[in-house]
Amino acid sequence: MAAIGFLAAGIAHEINNPLTSIAGFSEGLLKRLKKIEKSGNLKQIDAFREYLEIINNETYRCKEIIQNLQEFSRNSEGDYETITIDKIINATISLFRQHAKDRKIRIHFKNQLTKGFNQVLGKESQLKHVFFKSF
Repeated sequence: MAAIGFLAAGIAHEINNPLTSIAGFSEGLLKRLKKIEKSGNLKQIDAFREYLEIINNETYRCKEIIQNLQEFSRNSEGDYETITIDKIINATISLFRQHAKDRKIRIHFKNQLTKGFNQVLGKESQLKHVFFKSF
């Protein structure tokens, strides 16, 4: 249960940061939109475009966090597949990254596996659980 709470707190924190940005920038856009419509100022239109790009990037960041969580928690019933080990480790580390950052812990992963030995046959979700328990 403690691990689930730890995971939930990390996810909530990870999702809250981009959503705060999205909310703040969208409020800024709404305020600027009224002024832009009246003035036709090109500088303000460029700022409007920049804000939209930030909103778009942060939205996709949320999507990636949720996708990583879904892949992590998925209990696959299918056949074994070829799994790239460093990809699984990086996906697992991403779940801990903000939690570690908040505690001033630096996470560094250096793949030292010999080329060609970075893959195993197995189930991705099960391997993620193995690495999750290692942290």
